[in-house]
Amino acid sequence: SGIRTSAPVAATFAEALKITGSLRYDKNQNFDGFVTPRVSAVYTVANNHNIRASYQTGFRNPETQAQYIYFPSSGGTLLGSVKDNAERYGVHNGGAYTIASYNAYRASGGTLNATTGAPTGGNAALLQTADVGYVEPERLTAFEVGYKGLIASKMLVDLNTYYTAYENFIGGQLIVSKNATTHQTRPVPAGTSFSPYVNSSEDVKSYGVGLGLSYSLPRNFIVNGSYNWATFEANETDDFWTGFNTPKNKFAIGLSNRKLYKDLGFSINYRWQQEFLWQSTYGEWNVPEYGVLDAQVSYKLTPIKTVVKIGGTNLGGGDYRTNLGSPFIGQQYYISLTFDEFLK
Repeated sequence: SGIRTSAPVAATFAEALKITGSLRYDKNQNFDGFVTPRVSAVYTVANNHNIRASYQTGFRNPETQAQYIYFPSSGGTLLGSVKDNAERYGVHNGGAYTIASYNAYRASGGTLNATTGAPTGGNAALLQTADVGYVEPERLTAFEVGYKGLIASKMLVDLNTYYTAYENFIGGQLIVSKNATTHQTRPVPAGTSFSPYVNSSEDVKSYGVGLGLSYSLPRNFIVNGSYNWATFEANETDDFWTGFNTPKNKFAIGLSNRKLYKDLGFSINYRWQQEFLWQSTYGEWNVPEYGVLDAQVSYKLTPIKTVVKIGGTNLGGGDYRTNLGSPFIGQQYYISLTFDEFLK
């Protein structure tokens, strides 16, 4: 009897489970090729209730700037770190000092000879070599588990959590050149600060949770909301930073009705995000928290199959910025007409 009862259960489980897998191969001129496998599964627990899980591997090639830039700045000369670009400056693979040890050496009264790089005066024993290799692709392994379901035919819930581990995480590091070099025939003295793109040997991890909700109210009203929490773990120092650049907490909430009265509809949304530290090769800045209110009304002109929308963003709010160096964002007001041949 055990065999007779287990067969239908196994068949039901197989029908409810869908598994998808893939393999991807990539090759870049400056880097070795590699394969990134992925697999995901969705299990239907009941009608309108699904559980999903995935295992993914991925990569991030250094962008063009991380490979080829040379840009002097007050924070150190920004240096693209593929061999073709960086080898001529001699700061990789043992050709530089750590910024912390160089500052300590300077504080002891020492200097580097601008032409020969020889330490003069001070306590030269304080100098420590920065063994920085040429930049390579960043790789990651990610796990995600989630649930999506419709409760009582009124509330749609989408919940997920993820964990990502990085290998060869691409970040920035400050170093000081041991030897003099040149750039476009102009001398670059020993003791020059450089900020090359580097791969961290440290474990870098990120993880978070996301929740989306949508609830149907009487008379065509819909309330929707979302919340995201994200964080990371990394051994950051004065020499190395990750540039995670993501607020830990943010949420959005809205109310809408596509048929408030006959052909009239509206939507209103409020979104907020927490203060966070923005890090880049040209500076750091604490991005202040901000909240933005957006609203819109719409009207269907059925005879001419057109929808008129009037709305605005950041209503009543002050100007805000999303990162260091970006322009301020103010208010926007608009009127749009959309023609839809299939409008009913």
